[in-house]
Amino acid sequence: MNNFVIILGILMISAFVIFMNVCAVKYIRRVVLVKRRTEITKGRIIEFDNIHSLKVEYSINDIYYCGECNVLFVKGNSPNIIGKDGKISYSVGDEVDVYYDSENPSRFLIDGGSAFYKARSFQIFFLDAALLALAALCLFMHFGLGL
Repeated sequence: MNNFVIILGILMISAFVIFMNVCAVKYIRRVVLVKRRTEITKGRIIEFDNIHSLKVEYSINDIYYCGECNVLFVKGNSPNIIGKDGKISYSVGDEVDVYYDSENPSRFLIDGGSAFYKARSFQIFFLDAALLALAALCLFMHFGLGL
Protein backbone atom coordinates (compact mmCIF):
# COMPACT_ATOMS: atom_id res chain seq x y z
CA MET A 1 0.00 0.00 0.00
CA ASN A 2 2.85 2.37 0.83
CA ASN A 3 4.42 1.97 -2.64
CA PHE A 4 1.00 2.52 -4.24
CA VAL A 5 0.68 5.89 -2.48
CA ILE A 6 4.16 6.89 -3.64
CA ILE A 7 3.46 5.91 -7.24
CA LEU A 8 0.11 7.72 -7.15
CA GLY A 9 1.83 10.83 -5.75
CA ILE A 10 4.49 10.73 -8.47
CA LEU A 11 1.82 10.38 -11.16
CA MET A 12 -0.12 13.34 -9.74
CA ILE A 13 3.01 15.50 -9.55
CA SER A 14 3.95 14.49 -13.09
CA ALA A 15 0.48 15.38 -14.39
CA PHE A 16 0.66 18.75 -12.64
CA VAL A 17 4.11 19.47 -14.07
CA ILE A 18 2.96 18.56 -17.59
CA PHE A 19 -0.12 20.78 -17.28
CA MET A 20 1.94 23.71 -16.02
CA ASN A 21 4.50 23.27 -18.80
CA VAL A 22 1.76 23.35 -21.42
CA CYS A 23 0.68 26.71 -19.97
CA ALA A 24 4.26 28.00 -19.94
CA VAL A 25 4.81 26.96 -23.55
CA LYS A 26 1.62 28.81 -24.55
CA TYR A 27 2.88 31.94 -22.80
CA ILE A 28 6.30 31.75 -24.41
CA ARG A 29 4.81 30.97 -27.82
CA ARG A 30 2.57 34.04 -27.64
CA VAL A 31 5.52 36.33 -26.88
CA VAL A 32 7.78 34.79 -29.52
CA LEU A 33 5.22 34.78 -32.33
CA VAL A 34 4.05 38.32 -31.68
CA LYS A 35 7.64 39.61 -31.45
CA ARG A 36 8.74 37.76 -34.59
CA ARG A 37 5.83 38.83 -36.83
CA THR A 38 4.95 42.16 -35.28
CA GLU A 39 2.64 44.68 -36.79
CA ILE A 40 1.36 47.65 -34.80
CA THR A 41 -2.09 49.19 -34.64
CA LYS A 42 -4.01 51.31 -32.17
CA GLY A 43 -6.44 49.75 -29.73
CA ARG A 44 -8.54 50.77 -26.77
CA ILE A 45 -8.78 49.27 -23.30
CA ILE A 46 -12.40 48.37 -22.66
CA GLU A 47 -12.17 46.38 -19.42
CA PHE A 48 -9.78 46.03 -16.52
CA ASP A 49 -10.12 43.27 -13.94
CA ASN A 50 -7.84 44.95 -11.33
CA ILE A 51 -5.81 41.76 -11.04
CA HIS A 52 -3.66 41.27 -14.13
CA SER A 53 -5.86 41.27 -17.18
CA LEU A 54 -6.85 44.01 -19.60
CA LYS A 55 -9.41 43.54 -22.35
CA VAL A 56 -8.43 45.36 -25.53
CA GLU A 57 -10.33 45.97 -28.75
CA TYR A 58 -8.67 46.89 -32.03
CA SER A 59 -9.30 46.60 -35.75
CA ILE A 60 -7.14 45.44 -38.63
CA ASN A 61 -8.36 45.87 -42.21
CA ASP A 62 -11.87 46.68 -40.94
CA ILE A 63 -12.03 43.44 -38.94
CA TYR A 64 -12.58 44.04 -35.23
CA TYR A 65 -10.76 41.99 -32.60
CA CYS A 66 -11.22 41.88 -28.87
CA GLY A 67 -9.11 39.90 -26.45
CA GLU A 68 -7.38 39.80 -23.11
CA CYS A 69 -3.76 40.60 -22.44
CA ASN A 70 -2.23 39.96 -19.05
CA VAL A 71 0.16 42.55 -17.68
CA LEU A 72 2.68 42.65 -14.85
CA PHE A 73 1.81 45.13 -12.10
CA VAL A 74 4.40 46.82 -9.92
CA LYS A 75 2.41 45.67 -6.85
CA GLY A 76 -1.08 44.41 -6.12
CA ASN A 77 -4.02 46.76 -6.78
CA SER A 78 -1.67 49.32 -8.33
CA PRO A 79 -2.45 50.97 -11.66
CA ASN A 80 1.27 50.96 -12.44
CA ILE A 81 2.44 48.32 -14.88
CA ILE A 82 5.98 47.26 -15.69
CA GLY A 83 6.52 48.23 -19.32
CA LYS A 84 9.58 48.21 -21.53
CA ASP A 85 10.32 51.86 -20.68
CA GLY A 86 9.64 51.67 -16.94
CA LYS A 87 6.35 52.16 -15.10
CA ILE A 88 3.25 52.91 -17.11
CA SER A 89 -0.39 53.23 -16.11
CA TYR A 90 -3.51 52.07 -17.93
CA SER A 91 -7.18 52.74 -17.35
CA VAL A 92 -10.41 51.93 -19.18
CA GLY A 93 -10.75 53.99 -22.34
CA ASP A 94 -7.03 54.53 -22.86
CA GLU A 95 -5.66 54.19 -26.37
CA VAL A 96 -2.74 51.75 -26.54
CA ASP A 97 -0.32 50.38 -29.10
CA VAL A 98 -1.31 46.82 -29.98
CA TYR A 99 1.51 44.60 -31.21
CA TYR A 100 -0.10 41.74 -33.10
CA ASP A 101 0.99 38.67 -35.01
CA SER A 102 0.65 39.51 -38.72
CA GLU A 103 -0.31 35.91 -39.53
CA ASN A 104 -2.81 35.60 -36.67
CA PRO A 105 -4.08 39.09 -35.72
CA SER A 106 -6.07 37.74 -32.77
CA ARG A 107 -2.75 37.04 -31.01
CA PHE A 108 -1.48 40.33 -29.57
CA LEU A 109 0.43 42.06 -26.79
CA ILE A 110 0.37 45.54 -25.35
CA ASP A 111 3.19 47.25 -23.50
CA GLY A 112 3.53 45.39 -20.21
CA GLY A 113 2.20 42.12 -21.61
CA SER A 114 5.56 40.73 -22.63
CA ALA A 115 6.93 41.20 -19.09
CA PHE A 116 3.95 39.29 -17.64
CA TYR A 117 4.24 36.30 -19.95
CA LYS A 118 8.01 36.03 -19.49
CA ALA A 119 7.74 36.27 -15.69
CA ARG A 120 4.89 33.75 -15.52
CA SER A 121 6.86 31.28 -17.67
CA PHE A 122 9.88 31.64 -15.40
CA GLN A 123 7.68 31.04 -12.33
CA ILE A 124 6.23 27.91 -13.88
CA PHE A 125 9.63 26.46 -14.79
CA PHE A 126 10.93 27.29 -11.28
CA LEU A 127 7.91 25.53 -9.77
CA ASP A 128 8.59 22.52 -12.02
CA ALA A 129 12.15 22.27 -10.75
CA ALA A 130 11.01 22.57 -7.13
CA LEU A 131 8.34 19.89 -7.52
CA LEU A 132 10.69 17.48 -9.26
CA ALA A 133 13.36 18.05 -6.58
CA LEU A 134 10.78 17.42 -3.85
CA ALA A 135 9.64 14.21 -5.56
CA ALA A 136 13.24 13.05 -5.92
CA LEU A 137 13.89 13.79 -2.25
CA CYS A 138 10.80 11.83 -1.19
CA LEU A 139 11.84 8.87 -3.34
CA PHE A 140 15.36 8.97 -1.91
CA MET A 141 14.05 9.12 1.64
CA HIS A 142 11.68 6.21 1.04
CA PHE A 143 13.85 3.87 -0.98
CA GLY A 144 17.37 5.06 -0.14
CA LEU A 145 16.98 5.62 3.58
CA GLY A 146 14.04 3.32 4.18
CA LEU A 147 11.98 5.97 5.97
